[in-house]
Amino acid sequence: MSLFWTLLVIILAFFAGFAVFVKVRFGSSPLAAYGAAPAAQPETPAAPAEPPQAAEPAPEAAPQEAAATGSQGPVPPADGAPDDLKLISGVGPKLEEKLNGIGITQFRQIAALTPAQASWVDDQLASNGRLARDDWIGQAKTLSQGG
Repeated sequence: MSLFWTLLVIILAFFAGFAVFVKVRFGSSPLAAYGAAPAAQPETPAAPAEPPQAAEPAPEAAPQEAAATGSQGPVPPADGAPDDLKLISGVGPKLEEKLNGIGITQFRQIAALTPAQASWVDDQLASNGRLARDDWIGQAKTLSQGG
C-alpha cells in the first residue's frame, strides 16, 4: 500500500512541475485551453482622469525615423540587390519568402537587427526563437562581409 502512495505522490509532483513549466514557457495556465477562468490579477488603482486638452496636430515623423521603421515594421531599410537568404542555416524557401514579406531581403539587414527588432522579426515569422537559436545575426554578419 505504501508503494501506491509513493507512486501517486511522484505522479502528482510530475504534473505540478509540468503545469509550472507550461505557465512559464507559454505564459498562461495549462487549463486555459479548456475554458478555465484565468487567475485573478491584483487590481491596480485607477489613475486620476486628466482634463481633456485641445487637440494638437500630430508632429510629422522625421524622414530618417520613418525609413528606420519602414511601412512593414521596424527593420533596417534595404539598399541594393536582394541576397539569397537561404544561405543562412535554418532559412529555407518558406522563411525566405516570409522575410521578404516583412521587408528583409539582405544579409546586412539581418546583421544590423537590434534585440528588439530581432524579437519583432521572430514574432512575425512565428519561428519560436529560431532567429537566436540558429544565430542568424552572426551568420548574416559573416555572409554580408563576403564570408
